[in-house]
Amino acid sequence: MKKRLSSISAAALAFLAVADNAHAVTLIVYVNPTTWAIDCTSFGGDANWPNFCDKQASHQDQYGNWHYRYYTGGSFDTVVIERSDNHATLQTLSPCNNLFYIDRSVPSAYVCSTGYNGTGNGTSGEVVTAAAANYGDLWIGGRFGTAGGWQYSQYFSCFRWTEGWSGVNGVFAGNTVTQPLSWNATYQLLIYVDGANPYVYGPLSQGGTQGYVYAYPVNGNEWHNSFPNFWFQ
Repeated sequence: MKKRLSSISAAALAFLAVADNAHAVTLIVYVNPTTWAIDCTSFGGDANWPNFCDKQASHQDQYGNWHYRYYTGGSFDTVVIERSDNHATLQTLSPCNNLFYIDRSVPSAYVCSTGYNGTGNGTSGEVVTAAAANYGDLWIGGRFGTAGGWQYSQYFSCFRWTEGWSGVNGVFAGNTVTQPLSWNATYQLLIYVDGANPYVYGPLSQGGTQGYVYAYPVNGNEWHNSFPNFWFQ
Protein backbone atom coordinates (compact mmCIF):
# COMPACT_ATOMS: atom_id res chain seq x y z
CA MET A 1 0.00 0.00 0.00
CA LYS A 2 2.84 2.35 0.82
CA LYS A 3 4.40 1.77 -2.60
CA ARG A 4 1.08 2.55 -4.26
CA LEU A 5 0.81 5.87 -2.42
CA SER A 6 4.40 6.75 -3.33
CA SER A 7 3.77 6.09 -7.02
CA ILE A 8 0.64 8.24 -7.00
CA SER A 9 2.51 11.07 -5.34
CA ALA A 10 5.30 10.88 -7.90
CA ALA A 11 2.80 11.00 -10.75
CA ALA A 12 1.04 13.96 -9.17
CA LEU A 13 4.32 15.79 -8.76
CA ALA A 14 5.22 15.12 -12.39
CA PHE A 15 1.83 16.44 -13.52
CA LEU A 16 2.25 19.58 -11.46
CA ALA A 17 5.72 20.16 -12.90
CA VAL A 18 4.38 19.91 -16.46
CA ALA A 19 1.45 22.18 -15.64
CA ASP A 20 3.79 24.74 -14.11
CA ASN A 21 6.04 24.73 -17.19
CA ALA A 22 3.00 25.23 -19.43
CA HIS A 23 1.61 28.24 -17.58
CA ALA A 24 0.96 31.46 -19.47
CA VAL A 25 3.72 34.06 -19.55
CA THR A 26 2.15 37.20 -18.12
CA LEU A 27 3.09 40.82 -18.70
CA ILE A 28 1.71 43.33 -16.19
CA VAL A 29 1.32 46.79 -17.71
CA TYR A 30 0.84 49.88 -15.56
CA VAL A 31 -1.27 52.67 -17.03
CA ASN A 32 -2.23 56.15 -15.97
CA PRO A 33 -5.78 55.61 -14.66
CA THR A 34 -7.04 58.75 -16.41
CA THR A 35 -5.29 58.68 -19.80
CA TRP A 36 -4.38 54.98 -20.05
CA ALA A 37 -0.89 55.94 -21.21
CA ILE A 38 1.55 53.15 -20.34
CA ASP A 39 4.37 53.72 -17.87
CA CYS A 40 7.15 52.37 -20.11
CA THR A 41 9.69 52.50 -17.26
CA SER A 42 7.98 49.82 -15.19
CA PHE A 43 6.44 46.40 -15.88
CA GLY A 44 5.56 43.36 -13.81
CA GLY A 45 4.77 39.69 -14.29
CA ASP A 46 7.04 36.86 -15.38
CA ALA A 47 7.48 37.96 -19.01
CA ASN A 48 10.48 39.90 -20.25
CA TRP A 49 9.90 43.60 -20.73
CA PRO A 50 8.34 44.38 -24.13
CA ASN A 51 10.53 45.31 -27.08
CA PHE A 52 8.46 48.42 -27.78
CA CYS A 53 5.82 50.17 -25.75
CA ASP A 54 2.92 52.56 -26.46
CA LYS A 55 3.90 52.97 -30.15
CA GLN A 56 1.36 55.29 -31.78
CA ALA A 57 -0.48 54.50 -35.02
CA SER A 58 -2.91 57.07 -36.42
CA HIS A 59 -5.74 56.79 -38.93
CA GLN A 60 -7.94 59.45 -40.54
CA ASP A 61 -11.51 58.35 -41.28
CA GLN A 62 -13.72 59.43 -44.17
CA TYR A 63 -15.00 62.37 -42.14
CA GLY A 64 -11.53 63.78 -41.53
CA ASN A 65 -11.37 62.67 -37.89
CA TRP A 66 -8.14 61.23 -36.53
CA HIS A 67 -8.07 58.06 -34.41
CA TYR A 68 -5.14 56.63 -32.47
CA ARG A 69 -3.92 53.28 -31.21
CA TYR A 70 -0.93 52.60 -28.97
CA TYR A 71 0.81 49.26 -29.56
CA THR A 72 3.05 47.19 -27.32
CA GLY A 73 4.92 44.12 -28.55
CA GLY A 74 7.27 41.48 -27.16
CA SER A 75 7.02 37.91 -25.91
CA PHE A 76 4.01 37.21 -23.69
CA ASP A 77 0.83 35.15 -23.60
CA THR A 78 -1.31 37.18 -21.21
CA VAL A 79 -1.47 40.91 -20.49
CA VAL A 80 -2.84 42.38 -17.27
CA ILE A 81 -3.59 46.11 -17.33
CA GLU A 82 -3.23 47.71 -13.89
CA ARG A 83 -3.56 51.23 -12.53
CA SER A 84 -0.13 52.77 -11.95
CA ASP A 85 -1.23 54.35 -8.65
CA ASN A 86 -2.75 51.46 -6.68
CA HIS A 87 -2.15 48.45 -9.02
CA ALA A 88 -5.85 47.61 -9.23
CA THR A 89 -6.58 45.42 -12.27
CA LEU A 90 -8.45 47.23 -15.05
CA GLN A 91 -8.43 44.57 -17.78
CA THR A 92 -6.91 41.20 -18.71
CA LEU A 93 -6.14 40.02 -22.26
CA SER A 94 -5.72 36.24 -22.56
CA PRO A 95 -4.63 34.80 -24.85
CA CYS A 96 -2.86 37.88 -26.16
CA ASN A 97 0.08 36.44 -28.09
CA ASN A 98 2.87 38.99 -28.15
CA LEU A 99 1.08 42.12 -29.44
CA PHE A 100 -1.78 44.35 -28.25
CA TYR A 101 -2.96 47.94 -28.44
CA ILE A 102 -4.76 50.48 -26.29
CA ASP A 103 -7.41 52.85 -27.57
CA ARG A 104 -7.23 55.67 -25.03
CA SER A 105 -10.46 57.27 -26.23
CA VAL A 106 -12.51 54.31 -24.90
CA PRO A 107 -10.33 53.55 -22.87
CA SER A 108 -9.65 49.87 -23.41
CA ALA A 109 -6.96 47.40 -24.49
CA TYR A 110 -7.42 44.98 -27.40
CA VAL A 111 -5.74 41.87 -28.76
CA CYS A 112 -4.65 42.01 -32.39
CA SER A 113 -7.34 39.74 -33.76
CA THR A 114 -7.69 38.04 -37.10
CA GLY A 115 -9.97 40.47 -38.84
CA TYR A 116 -12.17 38.64 -41.34
CA ASN A 117 -9.86 35.67 -41.99
CA GLY A 118 -7.11 33.65 -40.37
CA THR A 119 -7.17 31.30 -37.40
CA GLY A 120 -5.75 33.16 -34.42
CA ASN A 121 -4.88 36.49 -32.86
CA GLY A 122 -1.39 37.85 -32.39
CA THR A 123 1.71 35.96 -33.49
CA SER A 124 3.21 32.56 -32.80
CA GLY A 125 6.46 34.04 -31.46
CA GLU A 126 8.22 37.18 -30.29
CA VAL A 127 7.43 40.55 -31.90
CA VAL A 128 10.67 42.54 -31.89
CA THR A 129 10.08 45.71 -33.88
CA ALA A 130 7.25 47.71 -35.44
CA ALA A 131 6.67 50.74 -37.65
CA ALA A 132 3.35 52.54 -38.08
CA ALA A 133 2.35 53.76 -41.53
CA ASN A 134 0.55 57.02 -42.29
CA TYR A 135 -2.76 55.19 -42.87
CA GLY A 136 -2.68 53.40 -39.50
CA ASP A 137 -1.43 49.94 -40.50
CA LEU A 138 1.31 48.50 -38.27
CA TRP A 139 4.20 46.61 -39.86
CA ILE A 140 5.98 44.19 -37.52
CA GLY A 141 9.12 42.06 -37.54
CA GLY A 142 10.38 39.42 -35.16
CA ARG A 143 10.92 35.76 -34.40
CA PHE A 144 7.43 34.46 -35.17
CA GLY A 145 6.35 31.65 -37.49
CA THR A 146 2.87 32.98 -38.24
CA ALA A 147 0.88 36.18 -37.75
CA GLY A 148 -2.87 35.91 -37.22
CA GLY A 149 -2.67 32.19 -37.91
CA TRP A 150 -1.83 32.70 -41.58
CA GLN A 151 0.62 30.48 -43.41
CA TYR A 152 3.56 32.18 -45.12
CA SER A 153 3.55 35.15 -42.75
CA GLN A 154 6.74 34.40 -40.85
CA TYR A 155 9.10 37.04 -39.44
CA PHE A 156 7.50 40.05 -41.18
CA SER A 157 3.84 40.97 -41.41
CA CYS A 158 1.23 43.73 -41.17
CA PHE A 159 -1.68 44.33 -38.81
CA ARG A 160 -4.12 46.46 -40.76
CA TRP A 161 -6.24 49.20 -39.18
CA THR A 162 -9.63 47.88 -40.25
CA GLU A 163 -9.05 44.32 -41.56
CA GLY A 164 -6.66 43.04 -38.89
CA TRP A 165 -4.46 40.25 -40.23
CA SER A 166 -6.78 39.70 -43.20
CA GLY A 167 -4.94 39.62 -46.50
CA VAL A 168 -1.34 39.22 -45.31
CA ASN A 169 -0.94 35.62 -46.46
CA GLY A 170 2.08 35.38 -48.75
CA VAL A 171 4.10 38.36 -47.44
CA PHE A 172 7.01 37.21 -45.30
CA ALA A 173 10.77 37.35 -44.65
CA GLY A 174 13.28 34.56 -45.10
CA ASN A 175 14.75 34.96 -41.62
CA THR A 176 14.16 36.80 -38.37
CA VAL A 177 13.72 40.58 -38.39
CA THR A 178 15.32 41.95 -35.24
CA GLN A 179 16.71 45.33 -36.30
CA PRO A 180 14.31 48.29 -36.06
CA LEU A 181 11.87 48.86 -38.90
CA SER A 182 11.91 52.49 -39.99
CA TRP A 183 10.70 54.80 -42.76
CA ASN A 184 13.25 56.74 -44.81
CA ALA A 185 12.92 60.21 -46.40
CA THR A 186 11.24 58.81 -49.53
CA TYR A 187 8.54 56.92 -47.58
CA GLN A 188 10.17 53.51 -47.93
CA LEU A 189 10.15 50.99 -45.10
CA LEU A 190 13.68 49.72 -44.41
CA ILE A 191 13.58 46.00 -43.56
CA TYR A 192 16.76 44.38 -42.24
CA VAL A 193 16.48 40.58 -42.50
CA ASP A 194 18.89 38.51 -40.41
CA GLY A 195 21.09 35.78 -41.86
CA ALA A 196 23.60 35.36 -44.66
CA ASN A 197 21.07 35.38 -47.50
CA PRO A 198 18.37 37.90 -46.51
CA TYR A 199 15.19 38.14 -48.56
CA VAL A 200 11.51 39.01 -48.41
CA TYR A 201 8.63 37.63 -50.44
CA GLY A 202 5.67 39.70 -51.63
CA PRO A 203 4.43 41.97 -54.43
CA LEU A 204 7.19 43.35 -56.68
CA SER A 205 5.17 46.34 -57.88
CA GLN A 206 2.02 48.12 -56.77
CA GLY A 207 -0.74 45.57 -57.31
CA GLY A 208 1.73 43.36 -59.19
CA THR A 209 2.87 39.75 -59.04
CA GLN A 210 4.69 38.33 -56.05
CA GLY A 211 8.28 37.19 -55.89
CA TYR A 212 11.52 37.26 -53.92
CA VAL A 213 13.67 40.31 -53.24
CA TYR A 214 17.23 39.75 -51.97
CA ALA A 215 18.74 42.87 -50.43
CA TYR A 216 20.03 44.38 -47.19
CA PRO A 217 17.99 46.26 -46.37
CA VAL A 218 14.91 45.58 -48.46
CA ASN A 219 12.88 48.66 -49.32
CA GLY A 220 9.13 48.49 -48.88
CA ASN A 221 6.88 51.07 -50.55
CA GLU A 222 5.07 53.12 -49.42
CA TRP A 223 4.10 55.11 -46.37
CA HIS A 224 1.00 56.88 -47.72
CA ASN A 225 -0.93 53.89 -49.08
CA SER A 226 -2.60 51.00 -47.29
CA PHE A 227 -1.43 47.39 -47.33
CA PRO A 228 -2.94 46.38 -50.73
CA ASN A 229 -0.73 49.00 -52.43
CA PHE A 230 2.44 48.04 -50.57
CA TRP A 231 5.28 46.50 -52.61
CA PHE A 232 8.96 45.57 -52.35
CA GLN A 233 11.97 46.63 -54.35
